Formats: sequence, C-alpha cells, structure tokens
Amino acid sequence: MIFRDYFVAIYRSFINIGKISMFEWAIAIFLSYGVFNVLKNFDFHLNSKKIKKVAIIAFWGFIFSFGIFIFSTYMPTLFGFENRNLGSVRLFFTISLLCFLLYFLGQTKFKKNGIALVFFIFSLVLIIGNLGVKNSWIYANDFNNNIFRKIKIKLDENNIEKGSVCVDFDVYKEVENNTNFILREPLFFNHWESKELAFKNGINPKNIIIHNWERQNNCDYQILIKNEKVLIK
Repeated sequence: MIFRDYFVAIYRSFINIGKISMFEWAIAIFLSYGVFNVLKNFDFHLNSKKIKKVAIIAFWGFIFSFGIFIFSTYMPTLFGFENRNLGSVRLFFTISLLCFLLYFLGQTKFKKNGIALVFFIFSLVLIIGNLGVKNSWIYANDFNNNIFRKIKIKLDENNIEKGSVCVDFDVYKEVENNTNFILREPLFFNHWESKELAFKNGINPKNIIIHNWERQNNCDYQILIKNEKVLIK
C-alpha cells in the first residue's frame, strides 16, 4: 500500500503527461527550482540534528497512524477513499523518508549542488505525479456528474418521481481500464455519496434514492449505463 501507490501514481501520471497543461508545467518547474535553490544554500552539517529530529518524529507519527489503520476495521484498499487515516500514513511516511534521505546525503561527500539536483529531479517527478492525481480527481467529479445527469434524463423520460434506483455502470471495470483514473479516484460507490450528486443534477434526494449496483441491487428500478447506452427496467 505504501510503496506501490507512489510508483503507480507516478507511472500513470507520466502515461497521461499530455493532459498536464503548460501552466501546470510552469508550476512544477518553478517549485522544483525553488527546492534546488533552497538545498543549494543549505548547511547540512549545521542542521543535521534538526533534520534527524524531524525524521524521527515523523517516523513515530507514521508508526502511530499505521497502528491505528492496522487495528481498524478498514480494508487495505483505496476504493472510495473511505479511510482518512491513510492520508496521515502517507504524510508521515513521506516526511520521514525525505528527512532520512537528506540526513544520509548530508553525511556523505556529495556536493551541495549534486544533492540539490537530485531533489530537483525528485521534486519534479513527484509534482507531476500530484498533478496527474489532481486531474484524475477532476475527471472523477465530471464522470460522477455525467452519470447522474443520465439518470435524471432517464427518470424524466419515464415520469419516475419516487422510488429507489440501482445504477450499474461497472465501477470496477472503469477504475481498472479507464486510463484517466490513477489511484481509484472517488467514483460514485456508497449510498451516502448519492445525495449531493443527485441534488446537484436536479434529482430530489428525498424522493429518489440512488444506489450503486455493486452495493445494493434490490431497488424499484435498475439503470444500466454501458458504452453511452442507458437502459432502465
């Protein structure tokens, strides 16, 4: 979970690198150059104890948050982004990893410019990964709204104003095969996610209850969305 996600995010972001705009490229290069400038003038020997202290604190933060995750009832999956604790696991792990790496490089005979260049490349790669994930979140939001717009149209066509609806758009297939998704971005999956999406797209969430077919398949109506076709029964 910890190591694989980094590489998956970076790999898939670079596959979709053509979707990163010129403005985003400028941000990535500007921030990476800022990291290079900071480290080029950084006194590693003078600040080694501080770096080590931050690394140790972050590492224990990682152990603590990961301990909470291990003993929780959450499954080790990204699906639905249900577990907020995964955020702290990644945050503390990344900080401790970077600090230990800085401390190690500072103890070696690497020149400052060499260390700064390594972190410039490292930062650029990670920022591109972050931008790729950000774009996938935007795509997921648009995807969800598009699903609910199709539901709205089909309900209106059939004069349906009350009842429960199970929508089947093969969510598992989408996250596995749609290259616009990088880390299983939040597609509509759980019942509690439907109210806001329904309201935003003109469906009364008090009268129409929408479920994902994978979570609930006993409804008054079933809507199947496949290859741009929308069927209801």
